[in-house]
Amino acid sequence: MYSSFTSRYRHFFLCGALLCVALGSLFVPFKAQALEIKPFKDKLFAYPQILESRDNGDYLLVKYDKEVDLHGRDQIPIRRVKNKYVKGGLRRHTTSQEFEFEGRNIEISFVARKGAPKFTVIFIHGAKGDRRLGMKDYTFGGNFNRLKNIALQNGGLYMTQTVREFSKEGVADARALVRYLHDVKKAPNIIMVCASMGGQICNKMAHNHNDVARLSGIVLLGAIPDRNLLRSHAITVGLPIVIAHGNDDTVYPWSIQQEIYNSIKRRESRYPIQLILFDTGRHGTPIRMIDWRKTLNWLFRRS
Repeated sequence: MYSSFTSRYRHFFLCGALLCVALGSLFVPFKAQALEIKPFKDKLFAYPQILESRDNGDYLLVKYDKEVDLHGRDQIPIRRVKNKYVKGGLRRHTTSQEFEFEGRNIEISFVARKGAPKFTVIFIHGAKGDRRLGMKDYTFGGNFNRLKNIALQNGGLYMTQTVREFSKEGVADARALVRYLHDVKKAPNIIMVCASMGGQICNKMAHNHNDVARLSGIVLLGAIPDRNLLRSHAITVGLPIVIAHGNDDTVYPWSIQQEIYNSIKRRESRYPIQLILFDTGRHGTPIRMIDWRKTLNWLFRRS
């Protein structure tokens, strides 16, 4: 069973077993071009201080102060951010449903206006999460709310999906979703964002030439490292990659991600990979602290 699906979005997604593919003619592919995300609450979400920068800004060590960036930002620490970090009015643009394509049944939630998106951001949660994690407005410092508003204000599509498990089935679900967006709906500029254990999905897709061909970038947030990334198809063809990690992460060591970044830069100093380390940041810090406007603009300029 899938949730109610408003007519605003019927032209975009297939619906349940009956597959609502009518109205497909309403989808006019957006001509690919360099995108520039407009400012949205930039002063509130900008990096507080860059402690170190090298490789023309591809390596950043960002100051993270728990008292300022968590306790000072949240009304209730971790559970609810202060209202000034959040902008409402998203509900009428938000849909949750079960999406069916090529035999896959995938739980998704998305935020979008009517019409063809100029870009798509797909968020993959970590262990013990589901599609609801990336739709939360008041946790993680309001950063998901900012991302949703950025998508709406810039003609984009923001989507989350439930990952049933993080190996074969999970990859197949994510692959089907990307294939539908790219091949059927001709959606340009698809960015995969994988957090924590969800990094397994991005890591697997980075090694598949068909997946890489459909993507414009990958973002890894406190994600499980892939020591074989250097030998992936993504690196072979120059897919832009952003790695954000806390250097006090006790779940997945930041040092491995730095080794991966360094190995890629040693082979090709101009390779479009960025490593953002949050000084004293822990496992969830990148989700809270990543500057989505800067990150998306960085990716779009290099894709």
